Amino acid sequence: MIFFPFPATLQAAPTPSDAEMGRLLTQARQARNQSHWDEAIKGYDALLAKDGWHETALFERAQTLGWAQRYPECVTAWRLFRERAPWRAREADQNLAMMASWGRMFEVALTTLEPYAQKGERWAILDSAKYLSWAGRYRESLARTSTWITAHPKDRDALLMQARVLSWDGRLKAAHGAFQQLVAQHPDLGDARLGLAQVSLWSGRVEEARVEVDRLPKETRETPEGKLLEGQVRLAEGRRRAALAQLTPLARQGSPVQRDAEDLIRAAAETNGPSAEIGQSRTLTSEPLRMLDSFVRAKVPLGDGSIGLSHTLHHAELSGAESDARETAATVAYPLGPLRLSADLGRITGLDGDPAGFHRLGLLWRLGHGAEVNLTQSRSVIVFTPQAVAQRVGIQATDLAFTLAGFADVLRLQGGTATVSAGNRRTTWSGAYEHRWRLSPVTLSAGLTSRGMGYSETLPLGFWNPRHYLFHGATGSAAFEHGRFALSVEGRWGRQVTDQQAWTTGKGYAANLSWGLGRSPITLLLGWSDSTSGLNAVSVTDPNTYREQSFRWGLRVAGPWRW
Repeated sequence: MIFFPFPATLQAAPTPSDAEMGRLLTQARQARNQSHWDEAIKGYDALLAKDGWHETALFERAQTLGWAQRYPECVTAWRLFRERAPWRAREADQNLAMMASWGRMFEVALTTLEPYAQKGERWAILDSAKYLSWAGRYRESLARTSTWITAHPKDRDALLMQARVLSWDGRLKAAHGAFQQLVAQHPDLGDARLGLAQVSLWSGRVEEARVEVDRLPKETRETPEGKLLEGQVRLAEGRRRAALAQLTPLARQGSPVQRDAEDLIRAAAETNGPSAEIGQSRTLTSEPLRMLDSFVRAKVPLGDGSIGLSHTLHHAELSGAESDARETAATVAYPLGPLRLSADLGRITGLDGDPAGFHRLGLLWRLGHGAEVNLTQSRSVIVFTPQAVAQRVGIQATDLAFTLAGFADVLRLQGGTATVSAGNRRTTWSGAYEHRWRLSPVTLSAGLTSRGMGYSETLPLGFWNPRHYLFHGATGSAAFEHGRFALSVEGRWGRQVTDQQAWTTGKGYAANLSWGLGRSPITLLLGWSDSTSGLNAVSVTDPNTYREQSFRWGLRVAGPWRW
């Protein structure tokens, strides 16, 4: 005979009280609101350990993992939420795709959205177009938005997405026109004006970007994207303290622009924060001249500007003879609205001569609409020359440069005059045109350049100083940037003539690398250049036989940035 116990004798599992569950949820939310991500996630885990089907805890835990940038775990958490709350599957998939994209798991995001896009659901089509562009698949993204716009020509969000992708694809002029058209048709569309400001900033038109930011509707300025752009514009204006005050809260709390804010703060710290650097530059020439420069530099913030100190040991070898010179310099740079002031002051000792001072004073004035003027006055000291290692030469120079930057084109014009300490005068001029293709993360450029110079008379100064020199050529460059890694390669080729002699070929190449080592404050800097004749020739006799190769390395350590 089998006996069944009365129901009253069964031992039911203890059920947590509503008060206890509420307390755990409140604790987790408090930690999350204070950006204590790990503590908040532990709190949600404790709550789910008592009730693994708690819908709110599942949802907020997945959100918090995203804000903590733990994207693989976040994707898994959204899948779990979808499984246990199937009535909210669409919401879960939308968030899953967004977090997967933030974590650069684009295939996961696109696969998740594809069933909805195949059904013609608008939100999925636009989101997938956005994530395709984030993955650098701009043509696919534009094709998807164009197909939708053909059927829905008045869809503001689709038109906005198309303009954004055009800007991300580096087609800044087309993007600027698209944003302008949207602003004209929908003056209240803050995101369109936001895009217009961003394109202006990318085009180097800082004043235009400021005007558009000031015109943003209040609700748009208060969004994370609006605050991020405000911080970017402040950085471009030189208002670094105000920019960091704007960007810091965005980097400390979960938002769609958290990573961008962190990157901007890190770049500002590395560029303008306190730092120390050591390095060397070694130059070999086709003549019996060898030069080695060893330096140490330090820089600290000064308000929105900076002040730097450096000490360099110059060592030269010429035909078996060796000579040293020491250089100490201080640099100050400070922005004042559309103006940027700079000053370099230094002193050189050695070469068995009296100490010699040098300086450079600069004034940069942004005129607006991509135009700027740069006026410099300087006295430089030529330490070593191929024919006279111990001959000290000073040059007083005044230069005026004008730059006009368009959406993809840059025009530069420069003219100047210099007086050599021995008494002769030199005039110089140059012009250059460059077209850029911004194919993130790669930027390509190609252009034309001309340069001329000449002396009123030729003196035996110990270096190349022709009466007349003219160079016409072409330039090209490629730059790759990803995170803290940047690599650029550039080249120059052309034809030149010296003192009415026959036209000859001049060319040069250069490469520069900057690599931030992980999350450490250390950045490795490498550079190499090779010039055959061209603008770097310094031979007294025949510049066409001259060749110069340089190799540079450095280690920069960024200090803590406080604001």
